[in-house]
Amino acid sequence: GGSSGGSAVAVAVGAGLLAIGSDTGGSIRIPASLVGVAGFKPSFGTFAVDGVHPLSPSLDTLGPLARTVDDNRIAYYTLLGSDVPPAADESVLAGARIGVPRDHFWDRLQPDVAAAVERAIETLATAGATIVEQPWPAAAEARAAGYLINRAETGFSLWPQTRGDAARLALLNPDLQTRILGGRLVPAALYQQAFAHRLRVRDAMARYAHDHRLDAVLAPALPATAVLSADPRIMHEDGDEAVGTGYTRLTMPFNATGQPVAATPCGLDRLGLPVGLQLAGRPGGEARLFAIAEAYERIAGWAERIPPVVTGGVRQHG
Repeated sequence: GGSSGGSAVAVAVGAGLLAIGSDTGGSIRIPASLVGVAGFKPSFGTFAVDGVHPLSPSLDTLGPLARTVDDNRIAYYTLLGSDVPPAADESVLAGARIGVPRDHFWDRLQPDVAAAVERAIETLATAGATIVEQPWPAAAEARAAGYLINRAETGFSLWPQTRGDAARLALLNPDLQTRILGGRLVPAALYQQAFAHRLRVRDAMARYAHDHRLDAVLAPALPATAVLSADPRIMHEDGDEAVGTGYTRLTMPFNATGQPVAATPCGLDRLGLPVGLQLAGRPGGEARLFAIAEAYERIAGWAERIPPVVTGGVRQHG
């Protein structure tokens, strides 16, 4: 699930109540969704990244992972050094406006994932939220800008670890070798263009939220549930998808926009594997986002659920 996979698993198995993760392209939200815990990516730049090895400094974001959104709220405000506001009750959903941009975010979803997310939308609507079905045309562009910035900066951030030596580079995972070497080949003009696109999609999201008076944007966290480590491919009806690019396809747009995002479980697939939901708030709108995500989690009953990877509720593939 990415660089914070260990953090998510530690929380899922009860080794700790809280873990800290880093989210550059989704690496808090992705592993949280795969193992059935809650992850939170704050607005970009909220927490200093001193002491964290850089991957893509223009995107790297630190945040907490915990069993519940409520625990993430406590962790977030404690890390900020501010007073922790009280938990919101379910009434916060009455009148809340939640955008559902199906373009891009509903592309190539496994059927069980799509069904679980639709049930979450129904739950929110039943609780009084207004579901605003409106496209956000900049989603694919946001993902592309984030992807290119990530790859270019990764090449330069990790190159010093190899000291330019081919033998040291060969010790790394082949995919990481490709990311480092490929990132260093990105022309400066293309990198600058990606930054310009990032500013455009950030502003496009601000307009999208403003024009439709949205409190949050809802999307699947991932197009699929966990895959086998021995066969890291996402299986779709129309073909396979590489797990690395597939898992970040729906999370990375919100790294480009820099807004806060809460990931929470929303269902299980037919094998008993967790399905994740992401709720994105307005930049700097963490308090409102926490209130909505906590209310959903409480109404849907996910706060009381034990991750199936712990209970043995996951059936075997095949």
